[in-house]
Amino acid sequence: MCVKISIWIWLYYTVATSSSADPCTDTSTQKLGSIRQRLVGYQLAADEDAICDIYIQVGWYFTDTFVLASTNQRCGTLRNWYRRDNDSLPKNINEQRNIVLCRNGPSNVCDKLSSANVTKCAEDKYVFYLIPVSSCIEAYCLERNSNVSPPGGML
Repeated sequence: MCVKISIWIWLYYTVATSSSADPCTDTSTQKLGSIRQRLVGYQLAADEDAICDIYIQVGWYFTDTFVLASTNQRCGTLRNWYRRDNDSLPKNINEQRNIVLCRNGPSNVCDKLSSANVTKCAEDKYVFYLIPVSSCIEAYCLERNSNVSPPGGML
């Protein structure tokens, strides 16, 4: 009986502490890969595969000084995900918001909606809680954070 109670206490503590971790400082927050190909306007080379986010793990991702795109302009994928509302990012540090995302369909219109969470970690840094997309021609696109001048040699 004591072992059962100990297991339940351990399980509760593990779930409670893992779900309340600060994604800005948590070491499990991952970096979203392929930053260059995710930038709005990126053109795929003839021999280059489109980026695909079907394999990303559910969780928090940081994007350097970039943010999820606010335009349906494509990046290095065929169906890009972007923020529906251009003014949806949190304004205050440590503020978290739920944002609506659109998938850019074949006719350059939003053909599917999803949601994501975003937290502002510092003046020029955000983290996004993302889920895998539904097919391998889809990915999240990024744009430069308008408050930040580009670092030398970033691209």
